[in-house]
Amino acid sequence: MFHCSWVWYTSVIKLLLPYCVAVCKFAVIRDEFREHPPDTLDVPLSGETTIPCRPPRAKPNARVRWMKDGEVVEQSDRISVEDSGTLRIKDTTRDDTGIYVCVAYNVAGEKQSIPCQLTVKGLF
Repeated sequence: MFHCSWVWYTSVIKLLLPYCVAVCKFAVIRDEFREHPPDTLDVPLSGETTIPCRPPRAKPNARVRWMKDGEVVEQSDRISVEDSGTLRIKDTTRDDTGIYVCVAYNVAGEKQSIPCQLTVKGLF
């Protein structure tokens, strides 16, 4: 995929006539994630867990966001995304149970990882 922007210049040499130059940059995001989350993950109540994800190679580099049950996961003091793309959840609760998907994206588009069914187990 190419992304182009146009820049208008006025040329002294061309008798002050405007001319346009296109600046194009190549953008791509590959299909294969370097590391997918596991299919299922059982974690203890009030524990800490990580769901691994390493996005596909991309130019420019892909960014990562996580989805849970189709909604964007909001980061907080308890939930964060590491630089590698891995999701970290501290002090797990039953509300953390769900289907998680790692989404890698850049200007060329986005790719989704395989889903991970996270189940928080333990006594209340």
